[in-house]
Amino acid sequence: MHVVVALVRTFKFKRLNMGVDGLWMIISGVFLLAFLVVHLIQFRFVSEAAAPQYYFRTKWMYPFYCSGDDTSCELVHFKDLYKMEFQLFSNPFWVCYYLIGILFFISHAREGLRKMVNSHPVVPRAYKGATNAVGQVLVILVGLCYLSFPIYSYFAPERDWNAYDAAQRRLVVGPQ
Repeated sequence: MHVVVALVRTFKFKRLNMGVDGLWMIISGVFLLAFLVVHLIQFRFVSEAAAPQYYFRTKWMYPFYCSGDDTSCELVHFKDLYKMEFQLFSNPFWVCYYLIGILFFISHAREGLRKMVNSHPVVPRAYKGATNAVGQVLVILVGLCYLSFPIYSYFAPERDWNAYDAAQRRLVVGPQ
């Protein structure tokens, strides 16, 4: 819905001499749409069979705790996002792609927030500057958190996937 409304508004109000500044929101928005589609394909819509599996015992919270080697508790598995992330971000291309996508997100969110705060009638005129400043800081902080994932995964990779997988297999086998 956000994308459709943005596209309609852009073409409805565009001028012939509009520069990149005037079209930045639509340019960054289209890139973000492509970025999100790729991101969802890589992490959300990957098949269970293709993704690495993470195993754990179902009764893992107090007071229903079962240790990892207690075979009386059911063993379940799901996509191992930790391993998927580290495997994906071992490739410098994907690290750069995600960093650029996140920078586009930060820029898009900051500009959208600025426009919304300045044009919204509910925000009192006296508080627009402070509201905008706090919002900008929060967007940047969230963006920095997002930037940290690919950077950390690339520069501090899991050194021993065999040990990681062996720990998972220990949960699967367990003492009988």
